[in-house]
Amino acid sequence: MSKRAYDNSVREQQRRQRRIEVVKAMAQAMSAGGDDIPLAEVARQAGVSKRTIYHYFPGRAARIEAVDQWLEAQVDVDEILPRDFGDIGDYI
Repeated sequence: MSKRAYDNSVREQQRRQRRIEVVKAMAQAMSAGGDDIPLAEVARQAGVSKRTIYHYFPGRAARIEAVDQWLEAQVDVDEILPRDFGDIGDYI
């Protein structure tokens, strides 16, 4: 039996948007300082479960890398890059 192919573009767009919301919430949490990203707070701000965060970003390194990539995409090349996590809040 073959599976019926259908356009899944709406769901894919929702996944991308959900991932972006999680990354924004993680960046906000990082800008508050501290050594760790409080996933319960990130999940609440992004409107997802902690399980969803682990689905997209299975480890701490993946979460930090995602925030780094998102920040690089958001920052204009002519702007000064953040020097530490305390400067991230200005870029969000």
